[in-house]
Amino acid sequence: MRRLFSCAVLCALLLVVVACGGGDDPNGSATPATTGPGGIATLSGLQGQLAAVLLQPSDVPDGLDAGAPAFSTNQDIAGTDQQALQQLVEQGRQLGVDVTFLPTPRLDPASPIRGGIQNSASVYTSSLGAGDSFRQTEAAARGNNWQANHPEMLELKVTEVPVTFGDESIWLRLAGKDCLTSPPNGSTAQPCDGQQHMVFLDIVIFQVGRVRAFLQTQTLFDVAAAPDVYQDQISQWAAAIVQHAKATFPSS
Repeated sequence: MRRLFSCAVLCALLLVVVACGGGDDPNGSATPATTGPGGIATLSGLQGQLAAVLLQPSDVPDGLDAGAPAFSTNQDIAGTDQQALQQLVEQGRQLGVDVTFLPTPRLDPASPIRGGIQNSASVYTSSLGAGDSFRQTEAAARGNNWQANHPEMLELKVTEVPVTFGDESIWLRLAGKDCLTSPPNGSTAQPCDGQQHMVFLDIVIFQVGRVRAFLQTQTLFDVAAAPDVYQDQISQWAAAIVQHAKATFPSS
């Protein structure tokens, strides 16, 4: 099964790299922080504040471990594209961060989490810039050809979950059948002649005041699973990020 794709890949697919949240440089130039044994507690200033917006180890199940947060400046995101850099400056983007929690052998074997949990956030000088970034990404997400991005997911369906997090949000749930193995590179998915499972890829993009955040999970269930399976847990994670953002960057 295809592993959870990174925010960098998502941003490239949506063609809105300048709107992405954290470690989202398509050229891989986002800078991992060296946090040491203390984790984000050893970060200071804006880096420490922004990292505090994301899910924390206490928010996720035991057995999901995160690497060091990867931070991205506007220059990291724009690269040599001066127009993209100008847009980021006009939006007031200050910094972005990305963290992915990946499954380890300690994770409960009954857990449906397979690709991990990715979350990112970017902070702006005002809610206007964060809102502008959110709406750009929202439009691109709605217009994206998800089936083309995931040919291994058979009978793929994309639904929008009618729940709002923070000031504005969009929650897309991709659901499709998978044989646990992806087709060879360059080929299209074929009808499954083995054991099928239902794969859910949940993508939540939201704005909370000066913060624009991103949450993505990939889970695996029996093929007969209900369409809304695990949504309560994903809602809890999204709500936790909203609360972290409000506490860290309270509205003036």
